[in-house]
Amino acid sequence: MATDFDPYRILGVDRGASADDVRAAYERLRADAPAASERRREVEAAYAVLGSEEGRREYDSRLSVRELTGVPVASADALAGDEFRREIDSLVRRGFEVKDVSGDSAHLTKRHIFAWGWALLWFVMGFVPFVAYLFYYFSGRTEPMYVWIDSTGVVHTSSAPGKLTMYEDVAWTPRDIALALILPLLLIVLNVGASVATDIDTDDLTETDHIVSFGFGFLLEIALVGLAFNFAVRKYNGSWRSLGFKWPGGVQWWFPLAVAGGAFATIWFWVGLLYALGIAPESNIPDNVYDFAIPVIMLGLLSVIAAPLAEEVFFRGFLFQGIAKRWGMWAGIGFSAFIFGLAHAGAPDSWLLLPAIAAIGGIFAWGFAKSGSIYPSLFAHVIFNSVSFIIGFTE
Repeated sequence: MATDFDPYRILGVDRGASADDVRAAYERLRADAPAASERRREVEAAYAVLGSEEGRREYDSRLSVRELTGVPVASADALAGDEFRREIDSLVRRGFEVKDVSGDSAHLTKRHIFAWGWALLWFVMGFVPFVAYLFYYFSGRTEPMYVWIDSTGVVHTSSAPGKLTMYEDVAWTPRDIALALILPLLLIVLNVGASVATDIDTDDLTETDHIVSFGFGFLLEIALVGLAFNFAVRKYNGSWRSLGFKWPGGVQWWFPLAVAGGAFATIWFWVGLLYALGIAPESNIPDNVYDFAIPVIMLGLLSVIAAPLAEEVFFRGFLFQGIAKRWGMWAGIGFSAFIFGLAHAGAPDSWLLLPAIAAIGGIFAWGFAKSGSIYPSLFAHVIFNSVSFIIGFTE
């Protein structure tokens, strides 16, 4: 058979076609081709490759590797499993990193350009102020001043972040924090335990599976806000201002951009380091989520709106302030960042990203401490998640 054998071209489907589309195309073309004809054999050979999940995955992996290395696409006769594995082993020995990229597109589209352009825009807009702020801070040109506004609207300043008066609106105690953490920590343990025990291939999840999963995600975010409200506002007859809903003080207008820039610098540095070590980190969002309309909409609302708001209220407004009032700013940053990282633990393949996520949580907490407000970290969180969502959507 010819060396330019392409089962996708033969069946008239693209690499993103579903199994049902592949089967429908095969049945239609087979019915139109005369029996015992070359065309019939070609269609049947194409379906023999794409008709099974394993065969399609092997072909897509091989095709992607050959496109990457400039090697011509294989013939149908060369698709036998043993020969395929021998060639993959050969590529690995020659220094190539080979992974399963089934369903990926090898073409740069306008969506890719938009997504990475959007990410680069916010990285530059945030990273420049972030570096500038660090320069002025460590050069001694500015005194580290922490500003907060009490419940009467009076502005206070201090150069000592550990002073109790900085958190005078914080009435909740470490005991309240411990009680509030019971439910989130229990869910973290159950989630991680289920991911390890079941070893489910997330690419096999259906649209209903994703809808149920994101539905639980929304409930969890609501629970986080409810816990913070119960132990910080309702219990002590306080207000939402005590959780950080007040205008930032003592910072420039570009400070939220600096917080976002710190977050982008952290994740890009960490991912770059992992790739330099030959490790490809995995996201905790299944790739096939973006194949379904309703799950994509739910994911967008969850990651860009619900999660930033709920997580800033709970991890920065509640956890950070509660710990910082008792043991100082850096203890609050460290503790809230650690719990924030744990909260994002999912499938084992995504655990390599947890240190970076925890560090980003620390940067958000620092932004809260520096401004005395939840709004800078909330802004940075929304921008960071929106960039991550758009990049995931275009992949």
